[in-house]
Amino acid sequence: MRYAKYLVAVVLVVGGGVVGYVFWPQKIVAPIQNIPQRVTKAEYEGVITPGSTDALLRYASTKYGITFEFPRTWHMGDNHLGYGTFQIFNLAEEVGRYKNPDVTKIEMVIHRQIESGYSDIYEEASRVTKEVSIAGRKGIVEHVELTNGMRSRRYAVALPVENTFLWMTVGGNQENFYILDEVVKTLKFIQQP
Repeated sequence: MRYAKYLVAVVLVVGGGVVGYVFWPQKIVAPIQNIPQRVTKAEYEGVITPGSTDALLRYASTKYGITFEFPRTWHMGDNHLGYGTFQIFNLAEEVGRYKNPDVTKIEMVIHRQIESGYSDIYEEASRVTKEVSIAGRKGIVEHVELTNGMRSRRYAVALPVENTFLWMTVGGNQENFYILDEVVKTLKFIQQP
């Protein structure tokens, strides 16, 4: 008798599930359309051309609608802003740019917010943030010192592409931080395709 109650319960549950599946209105799922094509790094690569003087090179990104100039003597690292970063170094890779105390690195990245933390490893000892005008737009500049003594400077400005910000950060040898200031002065917004 005890097993009969369980058997009836199982039959009712299973039977109810079958009846519900057969008679419940089916939701029609539309086929997926407009599937984006595969992303390639090449579409993020900036175009480098001669700058306004012999001492400068010009970077242009039609994807993000920006140009800026940087010293011709600096060495490019990554050139895939948005997919990765745009990086320039004052020293060549052969001199050990990641361990050399004389190295200065300028890195640009695309973010969805104007402010963020600096390091997952070291806490910030101090941060000073000021509003500034960058290429006629409202932006910020931050001066940050970490608890390990490292310092960096970051500019951030909204881009013509909706909900995106360009972060431009310099770190390493502080004697070269002024180079980022000069690069930021050359930033211009260009017409997008």
